[in-house]
Amino acid sequence: MRGVADTKEKNLSDEIASLNNSLNGLAEQSKEAGKLNLQLSQTINDRKRADQQSTQVFTNALNATAHLRFDCRFDDNIMQQLDQAADRADQAASSGFASPLRTGDPPVQ
Repeated sequence: MRGVADTKEKNLSDEIASLNNSLNGLAEQSKEAGKLNLQLSQTINDRKRADQQSTQVFTNALNATAHLRFDCRFDDNIMQQLDQAADRADQAASSGFASPLRTGDPPVQ
């Protein structure tokens, strides 16, 4: 009878060890998911800041030359900024959130 009890005890011990290993693995995966979530949040915040900066650059440039657009004319600086923004948008669209963001140079005043 002792042999059967020893076998059951060993099987139970093995099951407990297996469950502990599974729980430890889940805990590590949870930590990793938390880190990835923080990275994604930072990337999204970086994107928002870059978008706000671009919007401000365009607003300033357009305000400075508003009188020229009476005849639908835009100065070279705003056209250059628009081209650079289009390039950045293409890059963001093709590389997704994981790639670092490239911001434009400040406009020439």
